[in-house]
Amino acid sequence: MSASNYYNTYPFKCYYCDSKDFGSVDGYERHVVTRHPNLPGYPGPADIKFYGLERQDMSWEKEIKADFEWK
Repeated sequence: MSASNYYNTYPFKCYYCDSKDFGSVDGYERHVVTRHPNLPGYPGPADIKFYGLERQDMSWEKEIKADFEWK
């Protein structure tokens, strides 16, 4: 995972289409809300698997290990 992407506050390109170069968090969020309503703008591991998205090495994509197990 590259350190530069891991600490970015928004992805370089859209998870759902070929749009990129948003310029700011506001630009990215405006794109997701208007072009992809009802889809997560910052998809976690379960969303990435469910929607078949490509990972972009962002911090919110990281699997979090459970500190306990359900029995």
